[in-house]
Amino acid sequence: MKLPFSFRWFLRPEGLITLMTVFWLVVYGINSSLGYDYFGIWPEPTLLWPLVLFVFAAMYYFTRGFRQWSGLQYFHVASLVIFPVLMFHWAASVGDMPEESYVFPDLASRHRWEAYQAMVDVLILPAAIFVFIGQVAFIVNIIAGFIRGKKTLA
Repeated sequence: MKLPFSFRWFLRPEGLITLMTVFWLVVYGINSSLGYDYFGIWPEPTLLWPLVLFVFAAMYYFTRGFRQWSGLQYFHVASLVIFPVLMFHWAASVGDMPEESYVFPDLASRHRWEAYQAMVDVLILPAAIFVFIGQVAFIVNIIAGFIRGKKTLA
C-alpha cells in the first residue's frame, strides 16, 4: 500500500527538518510568551536555530532533483537532532553560573553531581563528533549530488 503524498513528504529529509523547525518555533513561542529568559536549551530565546533548520530544509528541497545518497541525508538529519543535546550540556555546564556558586546540602550530593557531570562529559564528545561528521556528510552529499548529476526518470 502506497502512503499518501503528504505523509511521504514528511519522511523525506526536508520534511523531517521542517517538522523540527516548527517544533523549535513552538518552543520559542512558548518560551517568549511565558517571559522566561531561556527554556534550558539556549542561553536566551533565539530564532537562529529554526532559521538554520529552515535553510537546511530549503537546500534539501531545491537539490532533491540531484542524485544524492539518502543514507548521508538521514545521517545529517540525525545529527541535527543531536545538536540540541550539546546545547543542553553547554547551557548547563558553561552557562552563566560558575560551578563554585552551586550550593549542595551535603557532601554526598556534591559527589553525585560530580559523577553525573563526569558521565555527561564522557558522552558529549562522541555526540559532538557525530554532529561534526553529520555536517561534513551534508557538504559532501551536496557536492557529490552536483557532480553525479540530475536524477533520471526511467
